[in-house]
Amino acid sequence: MRLPFHSRLIRSVWLLALCALASPGLRAADSLLSVTFGDQHKEVSAADLAQLAPVAADVVDHGKPHHYRGVAARDVLALVGMPQGEKFRGAALALVVRVRAADGYVVVFSLAEFDPAFREQTILLADHMDGAPLPATAGPLRLVCPGDKRPARSIRQVLSMEVISLATGERKRVALPKSQP
Repeated sequence: MRLPFHSRLIRSVWLLALCALASPGLRAADSLLSVTFGDQHKEVSAADLAQLAPVAADVVDHGKPHHYRGVAARDVLALVGMPQGEKFRGAALALVVRVRAADGYVVVFSLAEFDPAFREQTILLADHMDGAPLPATAGPLRLVCPGDKRPARSIRQVLSMEVISLATGERKRVALPKSQP
């Protein structure tokens, strides 16, 4: 038996609403990035990024030079209270940053790599490459690591950055893949 039109319409609207809520690409209004440090959490929007000082870097990616524009990743991490300057010592040296991408790719940095007292070149969260917004396959945000010899940590489609303490974390043995002869 076929449902009446209004029942089918209501069912279709509910189905569309459920699909929209379940979509991993949908986030809080205008949020580009989720940043967490302990109990501090911020959904970072384009407006938040526009309030930060712009930075740029020239990086060779897979043999091709590119000019990236964005903001310093340390400034984004500061939005959730990341220690900087004189506060960056002691227990802060056991902090790491886990960066996740839309495709599930994950990279980890020592928090010290974001501090100018430890690293000469600024790691940036870029939204432009070669004068244009990042393409959908790389953006809207990409973490760019000038000075890295390989671009493996220049993670595309960044969704989140999370500061984690290794001093309080569990130690687990990880099985590494066997090297090929």
